[in-house]
Amino acid sequence: MLPGSDLTRVRLRGGKVDYLNLRAATLTDVHLDDVVVGELDLGGASATRLRVDGALGRLDVTGADLRDVDLRGADLRAPTGLAGLAGAVVSPAQLLELAPALADHVGLRVLDA
Repeated sequence: MLPGSDLTRVRLRGGKVDYLNLRAATLTDVHLDDVVVGELDLGGASATRLRVDGALGRLDVTGADLRDVDLRGADLRAPTGLAGLAGAVVSPAQLLELAPALADHVGLRVLDA
């Protein structure tokens, strides 16, 4: 639990964290490498060059400010605060997984013909 912390040039490699609270933290050059995170809370965080490689059960980016954040290695499932994903990079496959949540977020209705 590191809410409000200032982390620079940190690499966490391997292991499992059930709940990683980085709410309102400032992250610069942080890499979660092959880490299984049950829940990652980046609500209100400012992240520059954050990279997440590993399983990610729940992600909260409500009010986050992301710049050059690479989530392509993460397993993204229904993040909270979708607008906070602005500034992140995801893969085409992740975009397809996020499509229902993104549609719901903007009020888009998807119906068969």
